[in-house]
Amino acid sequence: MRLLQLTLILLLTLAFACNKNDDPIIEDPIQEPDYLLPRSGLLETNPHGSVNEIECDDQNNVWICTNGNGVVKYSGLDYQTYTNLNSGLASNKVNCIVSHANKLYFGTGDNGLSIFDGANWEHYNRYNSELPKDEIFDMAMDQSGTLWLVSYDNLTSFDGTEFISTRIDLEIGLSHPAVIKVDKNNEIWLGGNQGFFKYSNQTFNDFDQPIGSLFDFDFDSNENIWLASPAYGLQMFNGDTTYRYTPPDSINLDLTIFTVAIDSEDNIWCGSSNSSYSGALIKFVPSSEQWSYLKSPSNVAEQAYNVTSMAADKYDNIWASSLRGLCIYKEDGVTYN
Repeated sequence: MRLLQLTLILLLTLAFACNKNDDPIIEDPIQEPDYLLPRSGLLETNPHGSVNEIECDDQNNVWICTNGNGVVKYSGLDYQTYTNLNSGLASNKVNCIVSHANKLYFGTGDNGLSIFDGANWEHYNRYNSELPKDEIFDMAMDQSGTLWLVSYDNLTSFDGTEFISTRIDLEIGLSHPAVIKVDKNNEIWLGGNQGFFKYSNQTFNDFDQPIGSLFDFDFDSNENIWLASPAYGLQMFNGDTTYRYTPPDSINLDLTIFTVAIDSEDNIWCGSSNSSYSGALIKFVPSSEQWSYLKSPSNVAEQAYNVTSMAADKYDNIWASSLRGLCIYKEDGVTYN
């Protein structure tokens, strides 16, 4: 595997009133990640082909959804690109992906839903189905195999046959990017401009927590919800209260966080996306309140900012995308099969 190396630097400018860090622990900067897909490679064919989402399937293939270049699959050995010219993918603008039961579901930015079983493609949009919108912000699969899709003003379920839509009150403030996920109790959570909500019994429940615009969230093993917010940084909601976590000023971390991923040991990985500075890959250990971070020399800083999407695979490798490309990182060495 040919690997290119890059390090990243982080700057912190936020201070929070509600702060759980009494005496946070600082680690030395963690080692450089390995860049598998440099920006000068597949993602460079379209200058607008930024990465919208990364997904690891059951075979540990990595799927990269782009904003103009279709979908890139990385198998560990090679890359394969799917576009609307060489496959049944409905659009080259792909916002999100779900892998379930040997099928891949692609939510596009302008032409509905594409489904791929490895050989055949299906396509649904507002003209050939009851799907209410062609722009799909995000998707999640529940435990019964029902796919949930969120668009500007609709939450839609799809059981493989029928689309059923629920109108979202615009006061909730969902706009792109909106986030949808399903927890271990099969409950549906949504995040947007005005925070996050639980959808239960056909009702959107607001928790009235001051978390700001929410761009991403994930659940740890105790079902705490870790929130990524550009304005408020890293936060955790335990079902009752939201806590904000802040590193000490001495390490100058930028917590303009747009994406978050959690590994099997409940370590929190954050991606910062502040275009004024270089990019960020930050690790936070809740049990010890320990922070680790990547940092970079100034000669590569301008190319490295904008960590837009992250995923943890079954080996606890952390996959992250930035304007530099796609990187894979693991503290004790990458494990990949």
